[in-house]
Amino acid sequence: MGGTAQEIAMAVKSIVAEAGPLPGSRLAGMVKERFPEWNPADFEVRNLREFISAHVSEVVVAGRSGMDVIYASGAMTVIPTDPSLAVQDDVDFWRVWVSPNSPYRLSVDRTTAALHALRRGVSAGSDELVLDPPGIDIHRSVAQEFLPGLPIDLQARLKAVLDAGSSQWWQSWVSELRASDRLLSWNTFRHEKFEKQMSDRLRAEGMEQATIDRVLETVQRRPAAARPGARRISALKERDDRGELRRIVAESIQRMSVAELRELRLPIGIVLDVLATLNAR
Repeated sequence: MGGTAQEIAMAVKSIVAEAGPLPGSRLAGMVKERFPEWNPADFEVRNLREFISAHVSEVVVAGRSGMDVIYASGAMTVIPTDPSLAVQDDVDFWRVWVSPNSPYRLSVDRTTAALHALRRGVSAGSDELVLDPPGIDIHRSVAQEFLPGLPIDLQARLKAVLDAGSSQWWQSWVSELRASDRLLSWNTFRHEKFEKQMSDRLRAEGMEQATIDRVLETVQRRPAAARPGARRISALKERDDRGELRRIVAESIQRMSVAELRELRLPIGIVLDVLATLNAR
């Protein structure tokens, strides 16, 4: 079997968590053992490394062994042996920002607003402002703020998820919201809250609004490796469910940058990203 993106991502996380740091060639072989029909092209990527970049933020490149890369759990404090791996540019900056356990921090050039993902433990330049992703307590606080206004029974179920104190509360939280058809509202609410978190942090550092807007636009731009390819376009053309299309458009809009919203544009890449997310559910 080939497996869905979610199944393969879970397998990759499980393998790395159990085996510890291991070469990409070995990891690829272990994935192939579990999913004999695994084919990167099915997910619009060229290889396992691009798949991990697009779908498995918890697993990172932690170093090199000869020509092979070494993968490790993002929770591990592994400093790359290759200095070039200390800073990553072709990453999903927004995903870094909203992942409290990310092995990276965001580094913003105060003058040019250029953005990099800086591995924890690596020092930033003198002209760079470092933004650590909001911690898990902030995520729980944002979730708590979302509760008012929801149906009483849904509030009770979601509050029980938060009160349980599980480190995996996020999965149950999303499941409850998806079942109640409130996931879109949550995604929009969460996106706005964490965009404001970043905006407020940058403003507190004396950054002008025009520069903040440029940073936000960059943060929300997906890297090429994380974008589905042209195969999704034909899938979009075949959809004739008006309700489904409206939902796709609504979810796409909440991912747009400030600059894009001002110009009222709807980039096809964002639509395809949403399709990929929906197909993975």
